[in-house]
Amino acid sequence: MSSEARVRKRSGRGTPVPVAPQSQLNPLEVESDLPAGGGNAVSVVIPAGDYIDVARLVTGGFAAQLSLGFETVDDIQLAIELIVRTIPLAGSRVTVALSSRPDALTITIGTFEPDSVEPGLNAVVRDGLALESVLHRLVDAVEVIGGSSPALILRKRLEAARA
Repeated sequence: MSSEARVRKRSGRGTPVPVAPQSQLNPLEVESDLPAGGGNAVSVVIPAGDYIDVARLVTGGFAAQLSLGFETVDDIQLAIELIVRTIPLAGSRVTVALSSRPDALTITIGTFEPDSVEPGLNAVVRDGLALESVLHRLVDAVEVIGGSSPALILRKRLEAARA
């Protein structure tokens, strides 16, 4: 039985989704200023849309290593999902990169269509609140990376999240 057939049988979804060659994935470049042994980092490139649960799973697994509470993990997962579902992506894939230091968790999400991040942050997503307002309730800081490969950086202080 081929691996394709095994995936089809386990997932119960029928036809497997073709995977683009590695050269076509264009992962978001994430630089780390972490000293050796100073933290962890992981990134995942996934098709947008139905695969957001994969980003939630990776985020949950990463956050579990940081001993974060359920509510904090759920807040981070919700923030990632809202961004991916609200701001138009450049292409059909999204990169979610997580890195930790002893005092903070950093999440980088992208890349987005040029000139789409600011309007996306102003889009109403819940109960009349703009995405940016909701994000500030879920994480401690939201930063925009502009240029030809726009992305968002979310930061969560870990001391407060563990308390």
